[in-house]
Amino acid sequence: MSRKKLILIAGIVAAVAVLAVVVALVASSCSKKEVEEPQAEAPKPSVVKEAPAPPPAPEVYPLTGLPLDDKDAALRRPLSVKLENSPEARPQLGIGSADVVYETITEGGITRFNCIFQSTVPAEVGPVRSGRNSDVTLVPQYDALFFMSGANDVVLGEVAAAGLADMSHNKASDLYHRVDYRAMPHNLYLDLARAYELAPQIGLAATVETPPSLEFGPSKTDGMSDAPGITVPFSDAYVAQWAYNADDKLYYRSMNGPTVDAGTDQQVSSANVVVLWATYVPVLDGATLGVDMNSGGAASLFFEGKRVDGTWASDGKTPPRFMDANGNALKLAPGKTWFEVLGVGSEIAVG
Repeated sequence: MSRKKLILIAGIVAAVAVLAVVVALVASSCSKKEVEEPQAEAPKPSVVKEAPAPPPAPEVYPLTGLPLDDKDAALRRPLSVKLENSPEARPQLGIGSADVVYETITEGGITRFNCIFQSTVPAEVGPVRSGRNSDVTLVPQYDALFFMSGANDVVLGEVAAAGLADMSHNKASDLYHRVDYRAMPHNLYLDLARAYELAPQIGLAATVETPPSLEFGPSKTDGMSDAPGITVPFSDAYVAQWAYNADDKLYYRSMNGPTVDAGTDQQVSSANVVVLWATYVPVLDGATLGVDMNSGGAASLFFEGKRVDGTWASDGKTPPRFMDANGNALKLAPGKTWFEVLGVGSEIAVG
């Protein structure tokens, strides 16, 4: 091969080599550019807020402070029933099963009960009578379903305006019946065990997420005195008496003889007796008495054979709370509670 051809071939090879290098550099530059080119940020996942945890289930019955034997029962809506207390109505049926009882003056020194059932619901209670002004401020404290035979127009208007869960004779007549062993108007009785079944059918909730509760536990106070017996004079004919039994740590009630539950033939008892002083106001031209159960005032608490004095108050949405003279919280003994609501200035006897 001639020298001229060799030089030509060498030039071609060199040119190809240079071209290869150029191609490689361009490819490298493009690749680097692709690598260095900023990437679009990936969308951040949206933050989902967790729903608040439901309130813890109660460990005790909210209105007695006693251990639960049925967690579902602890979330049942309280049942507030207006029961009669005239001699013609005694002995009342189911009264001994109430977790809480309020005794208030209606007119002429006559008292009537508002019985609140929650941990134990008897099949039948009675006699049921008309609602009164005191119920309008009392029932909302317990967020209760309210049962009564009816009421005068003024009270009915107040019940409606307050938004009470009205399950009166007019609203839930299927639950009520009249017995033949008592004369009217003392013979209206209530099938209380069916209340939770019927409530949703008339648009009322049968359960609550956070049940209203009283406060139970030891009370830190130095102002306690012995109280083996209590006499609460509403009037000459209506005097409630309570006698303490140290064996079971309960107070037993009498009014013109032992107060007995007709369903059990047992004398009514309570772990706590609380005397609340409140201002009674004549309504309907003095025909009946009204009382604001949110007004607060003086109180005497009796439990375990002891008495302690203090004050009571309610915000209208929770049952009453108590404090002693030093500002310490007063708490109830676990068990049932009876509230005796006396007029301001009335006196009780202890001993």
